[in-house]
Amino acid sequence: MDKTPSITLLWRGQETIQSIPQLLDHAQQIEIVLPDSYNHALFTALHPDAPPGQFEDMNSSGSPELLAAIAGVKGLESFQQLVDVTTAANAIVEVSTPATIFIRHNGGNPEPTPSQ
Repeated sequence: MDKTPSITLLWRGQETIQSIPQLLDHAQQIEIVLPDSYNHALFTALHPDAPPGQFEDMNSSGSPELLAAIAGVKGLESFQQLVDVTTAANAIVEVSTPATIFIRHNGGNPEPTPSQ
């Protein structure tokens, strides 16, 4: 069975988190669009050493452990539940501006080197 190229989900909290494990079986990529109000908090969580006033461009990618950093943001704690599921699926996680999280199948390739 061919996988859908991409599925886009609007953030609905726990409902979104619960749908992802099943969707991983049916899509090459899952895009989770968060409210813009998460931009600053996500940037701070992913780039804690960034100087004040730096342009908040979040383009980061890495292993599913990146979801653990995202889970450190108030209101996004439930992303921690996806770390094991996405690790088992050999997924790549990317975060971009505006606040969007991508979970992509890695196609059996080695895990990427995190970029921040």
